[in-house]
Amino acid sequence: MGVVRHRVVVVVVAALLTAGFAAGLTQLRMDPDSEAYVPQHHPIRRFWNEARDSFGIGREIIVAVEADGPEGVFTPEILAGVAGLTDAVKEIDGVNEGDVRSLTDAEAVTGTDDGLDIEPFYDEPLTSQDQARSVRGKVFENPVYVGRLVSEDGSIAAIIVSADQQGPVEPSEIYRRVAERVAAHEIPGTRILVGGNPAIEYWFGRQMAAELTELVPLSLFVVIAVLFLCFPSATPMVLLRRAALIAVAAIACSLWFFDDVPWTKVVLAVGAGTLLTGPGVALPTLIVATSVVWTWGLQALLGMPVYVAGTMVPALLLAIGCADGIHVLERYYETAREGLSAEQTVVAAMLEVWRPVVLTSITTAVGFGSLVLGRMAVYQVFGFTLAFGILIAMLLSLSVLPALLAMVPLSKVPHPQNRRREFLPSALAGLGAWIERNRIGVVGSGLLTAVVFAVASAWLFVDYSWVESLEPSTPALEADRVLRSKLGGTMPLNVIVRAREPEGIKDPVLLRAMDSVLDDLARDPMVGDTRSLAEYVRRMNKAMNGDRPEELRIPASRDLVAQYLLLYSLSGDASELDDMVDYAYQSANLSVLLRTDSMREVERGILETERLLDLHVRSLGASATITGPAVFQYTVLNMIVSSQVASLLTAASLVFGFVWLLLGSLTVALICMLPPVFTSLVNFGVMGAIGIPLGPDRAMVSAIALGIGIDYSIHLLAHFRDLVERGEEVDAAVVIAMRTTGRAILFNGLVVVTGFAVLGMSRSPTNAVFGWMIAGNMAVACVAALILVPACVSIIGHLDSDGRRSVSSFPRSVRAAALSLFCGRPG
Repeated sequence: MGVVRHRVVVVVVAALLTAGFAAGLTQLRMDPDSEAYVPQHHPIRRFWNEARDSFGIGREIIVAVEADGPEGVFTPEILAGVAGLTDAVKEIDGVNEGDVRSLTDAEAVTGTDDGLDIEPFYDEPLTSQDQARSVRGKVFENPVYVGRLVSEDGSIAAIIVSADQQGPVEPSEIYRRVAERVAAHEIPGTRILVGGNPAIEYWFGRQMAAELTELVPLSLFVVIAVLFLCFPSATPMVLLRRAALIAVAAIACSLWFFDDVPWTKVVLAVGAGTLLTGPGVALPTLIVATSVVWTWGLQALLGMPVYVAGTMVPALLLAIGCADGIHVLERYYETAREGLSAEQTVVAAMLEVWRPVVLTSITTAVGFGSLVLGRMAVYQVFGFTLAFGILIAMLLSLSVLPALLAMVPLSKVPHPQNRRREFLPSALAGLGAWIERNRIGVVGSGLLTAVVFAVASAWLFVDYSWVESLEPSTPALEADRVLRSKLGGTMPLNVIVRAREPEGIKDPVLLRAMDSVLDDLARDPMVGDTRSLAEYVRRMNKAMNGDRPEELRIPASRDLVAQYLLLYSLSGDASELDDMVDYAYQSANLSVLLRTDSMREVERGILETERLLDLHVRSLGASATITGPAVFQYTVLNMIVSSQVASLLTAASLVFGFVWLLLGSLTVALICMLPPVFTSLVNFGVMGAIGIPLGPDRAMVSAIALGIGIDYSIHLLAHFRDLVERGEEVDAAVVIAMRTTGRAILFNGLVVVTGFAVLGMSRSPTNAVFGWMIAGNMAVACVAALILVPACVSIIGHLDSDGRRSVSSFPRSVRAAALSLFCGRPG
């Protein structure tokens, strides 16, 4: 069926499909859970799930009551407030009473004539400051709580809520309910902060939603503005009249429908509506907007959630999807000069441009689609949705776009000479001529530059902080910084020690070994609070021996250890030790809180813990496995970076092979790869030289540059081959290709660079850096395509005595098939 002949049917079918996908958008959901990155079958995930089941370990929400008075939190009023807030938190739907710990629930271990006395620090309202000081003394005599339930300086009292990942209520939702309850509970003389991993996930979800509502409209406006600069179709007076009318309508609608008028979005809407004139602006915008709807509509219908990385998909598609439309319209406007009819103009333009459009879209989709081959669901979904969206943009550009162009009378199409001055084409032609004359020097300079940046990339290192990726004013980030510096830390690391037989954890030698591991770790400033069964046994031994400081140690007798633990279970809260040891006393949990979630620091902590376990624990025949959120996050980030690097290599191989196969020339395929390879070297070299760490987000930059950067080469080479096939000499073909296709590449690069630069306005520091980095990469790829590719083509063209054979076009049968596709008749 000819697209041009049956244009009305094509447009109607596309509109119906768009409506169907749009209806599915209501089912789209977001998932900020960091654990979603690790496959269910991964050993780290399986062991972490087993440890949580064995010890009741949950994802902790930390409520920090901070006082700045001389007595800290140890005043009657503040301690009463902590008790009241603890009770209030326990009443929250989804929170189990036994999963809440604070000074109110904690118990002091003291020795008496009859044995151990285990009692709450306070259970009645305090009436004097002396009583509060007495509570402080008891607390600091039980160091197991210092750094966990109270800070070392006494300025913070913590309420710890353990949220079960497998429970009926998501931990991030429990955080929201806790935060709401805290906001309604005031304790005079204090400020109350709420942190922990669920808090970070909750605010990541909020940040994701905010990024979409703020950045997607801005990205769309920027794309429209740049398209208008490329294809201007209205005078300033016409624009002013349109702006006035649209502004009046937009403000009236906003005042009618909204109590709080979103003025920023109103301004963007007015600007977009004003510039949305002429087919050069309206049609590419329609194509990319439709591709976004189809992509997320399919994702919603398939039940795939939007993960953190997925928030970039609309901005990426808006920037990438415009490329096809720009090249189609550039060739359409050039063909319109030849005096053909509207239908003939569309068919002639599409016959010239469809091959590079198909090839560039497929190579870009292959680049992103290679992420599907990885093990991580998050990036599999990311790669799948982007690949699908890019192919949909291609499909719409080859069907709906020519169908709509065929409906536009040629009298409504601005002539290129009237659309813009000839300065840019002349400048590009001059650049092409200069490159052709100096081709050896250009290639040599490019090679030298690539070597310099390749050497600089040797200083590249991997690091990332999940929490520091939040917007600076986020409450969870503020709370996390306070808890890291003044309390025991917020990044849990757990060591599960397993003895060779039941009751083996009661062995004094093993308990001392566990204690030695934590004591050595505690000397590192990165390590905050540490806690284990050994610490409780030491405190009980001291209490049973007159509270003499020298008796704060593990007793020598295994039977004595067993007696202490029995006394504790009979006299105190038996559940206090549930997260420290299992029922059979064969496995124990060593709990460590880190003061950072920096990938490098966490790795250092894990390696040091492994060394200490080998030295103290495993040498006794016991097994020891490190797990917990710190290991989980470290594993996630390592998987992301390694997966991205592997995907980049896979994508580069697949794209190169695909280009080689379709173009039929190894030399041409190598030239096509020049811009993305050069861009990757520049990217990693700059990062290494100025100390920007490689994180999971920045590892994607080169993959994106590969997918997009090769497009510029393909378009330029495709036009160059067509010119040579028509009989143009190599030097003339270079100049002509630069004058026409070079202009489209420059416009394409401008749209992509400005589209990605919008991400640089993100509230998230990580997303902002990523946006500027990818914008810079796209600029480098565009420049490399406009300088290095013509120089290489010129060198090879002059060296090849049979150049027309090496740059021959596709077979005539392919051209005939294309003619049938677009106009409905064979060639």
